[in-house]
Amino acid sequence: MLAIGSAVGGSALYYLTIVYTLSYAPTELGIPQRSVLAAISAGAVVAALVMVPFARWADRVGRRPVMVYGMAGSVVWALPMFGSLSTRNIWLITVAFIIGQVLQIMTFSPMAAFMAELFPARLRYTGASAAFILANTIGGGFAPLVASWLTTLWESPLVLGVYVSMLCLVSLVCVVKLPETRDEEFDVRES
Repeated sequence: MLAIGSAVGGSALYYLTIVYTLSYAPTELGIPQRSVLAAISAGAVVAALVMVPFARWADRVGRRPVMVYGMAGSVVWALPMFGSLSTRNIWLITVAFIIGQVLQIMTFSPMAAFMAELFPARLRYTGASAAFILANTIGGGFAPLVASWLTTLWESPLVLGVYVSMLCLVSLVCVVKLPETRDEEFDVRES
């Protein structure tokens, strides 16, 4: 359950940024879809550039510290990131989305190693994949549906930031409760 919880926040952040915002911002806020796509794409390019450095950093200092920094940053940054949509200023939105996607990739760069290291060899593949798939289903799969419902109740993109912040807080607590396994020896054979 902690492994699933460790990834729900990042999944929600990713899917609301990449999928939901692309339709929400043009239809509800009148921001040209081309501009929103450019902001999301700029964030994706920067995130791709920092993915390997964050993964290497996690190899040096541990998975948990890198993920904790990314998740704590996401808890704080989700509100201003989605709040930037209210300004309708594409430059501000682009900067906000770049920072948001960098924080999300900071949590997901070490995620594969982190998840795999949580389980013994005989359960590693099933445990890691099931945890990650369930986290993406709960955090990301339902995120657009929940976001649509929330934005009909509160006509402000700030509600998206509150929702993502709450899920990232859940992930932060789960990551903190899980062990750091970077320096442990793993037996690849069944015992």
